[in-house]
Amino acid sequence: MTWGFEIDDYNGSHSYLPVWFLDLDIFGNPINSNLGIPLRVDDLVSKRTRIDIPRKFACIIANNPHPLRLRLISALSAIGDVDIFGQLGNRYLNSKSELRNQYRYIISLENDYFPGYVTEKAFHAWAVGALPIFWGYDILDYINK
Repeated sequence: MTWGFEIDDYNGSHSYLPVWFLDLDIFGNPINSNLGIPLRVDDLVSKRTRIDIPRKFACIIANNPHPLRLRLISALSAIGDVDIFGQLGNRYLNSKSELRNQYRYIISLENDYFPGYVTEKAFHAWAVGALPIFWGYDILDYINK
């Protein structure tokens, strides 16, 4: 028996477990180590009550210089400033919660386009108050388009 992000059940020997699901606080971890705050299902599905628009336009947290990321950063930079964090920008964060309510958008591109491969990226963006600009193969529609 295996668990993973592949949708195929391999004749009943495999169960789908999306990567992002492991980040939720239901596993007894009140504070998400990467995010710096809890990641609760209620927060992900509740209507936003903010009416102010963050001052900063967009950012990305990335280590991998994937060509699609670089093209999107370039295209969005024509519209507004895009701050780059992580190894890609040589700017590091103690936790993603440092970005809370600072950015209107967070670029949330997966490392691969594989059916069911959905990591924490878009959910972390939403949790810190931004709208994720998402690219991935969310075959089960976890992310509200």
